[in-house]
Amino acid sequence: MGFGSWKIGTRLVIAFGGICALMVAMMVVVAWSLGAADHALESGGATDVAQAAVQQVRWWVLGLGSAVCALAVIAWVSLRQGIVRPLQQAILIAETVAAGDLSQEFSSDLQGDFGRLLGALGTMEDTLTELVGRIQQSSDSICVSASEIDAGNVDLSRRTDDQVAALTQTAASME
Repeated sequence: MGFGSWKIGTRLVIAFGGICALMVAMMVVVAWSLGAADHALESGGATDVAQAAVQQVRWWVLGLGSAVCALAVIAWVSLRQGIVRPLQQAILIAETVAAGDLSQEFSSDLQGDFGRLLGALGTMEDTLTELVGRIQQSSDSICVSASEIDAGNVDLSRRTDDQVAALTQTAASME
């Protein structure tokens, strides 16, 4: 099963989860490295200024890394809301039409590409409904015409039988 066959929500979780995991790993490695540097500075008798600079870098990296993780979570929620829900609506429309139910009305107030997609699916359903209605009218008209032709044929057959009977009677009279 390839990555492309997974649900979009699963792919979003994997992508943004991976970003967060990498950021956490980066923060841990940097914090550990800065801790080792800080320890080396302490044991080497370095100045308080160097130790303060290392400590400041550690907090900046941790703070920025946390901000990136928070931003990734916010982006994931926003993308999920903007992608997964419209796709679920599109799937609902497609499945409803595929099941043969053309009685539903579909509309969407979304903008952008997904709004266009949902609008096109709704228009497609309306067009199919209209097409099925016209086909039904045509088949009803054909049914009426076929009934009229059948009635005409029955009448023609009856008149033909009458003519045969009349000719037979005439032939018998002439004999």
